[in-house]
Amino acid sequence: MSEDGILKVWDVENGRGRLTIPGHDRPDRVAVSADGKVAIAASHRSLSAWDVENGREWDRFVGYGSMFQVVAVSAKGESVVSASQDGTLRVWAVESGKEKRTLSGHAHRVNDISVKHGSKFGR
Repeated sequence: MSEDGILKVWDVENGRGRLTIPGHDRPDRVAVSADGKVAIAASHRSLSAWDVENGREWDRFVGYGSMFQVVAVSAKGESVVSASQDGTLRVWAVESGKEKRTLSGHAHRVNDISVKHGSKFGR
């Protein structure tokens, strides 16, 4: 992800770009699912979910008042966890773009998150 808002998917084997996805509003963070099929881009106060195979944007999650600090995606790309400067974490469903739950309890902003592979995310 570059400052011009372009997400580029590279083929590491041959060093060529496989896919270029434009359209992000000054991206801050990006996360890719373990299976490589879903990319999540965090831009200020919104998240975008992208199909890495065809470059199609699935959904845009417009969140809450505080800026996204970090983002992580589940192994199969069905859920996203975002953390913000207000100390909350939010779990989102990628297909619907709906917030599944809010996790609060941090006194300060959350700087990093990790998703355990195989997590169910409150289905």
